[in-house]
Amino acid sequence: MIFGVSPDSEDADIAFRRTEGLPFDLLPDPELELCRLYGVKIRNLFLFKLVERVSYVIGKDGRIAQIVRDTKPGEHADAALLWL
Repeated sequence: MIFGVSPDSEDADIAFRRTEGLPFDLLPDPELELCRLYGVKIRNLFLFKLVERVSYVIGKDGRIAQIVRDTKPGEHADAALLWL
């Protein structure tokens, strides 16, 4: 199962998923609770927060099998999918 977590609202996530044609759901995290729980870097900018792009591949045993960070946006999904 693949899903994304976004700091945006549910409505914004639905629109983004539709616009980009994403084949997976996005879970809204406007309070950044999941981001903090998983140690995602958050930068406070003047009017908004910038959240690190990171993927966690979670194994069938429920443990994190791989963390994908520091990739270019166009390469990130491919890098994460290598571990499935």
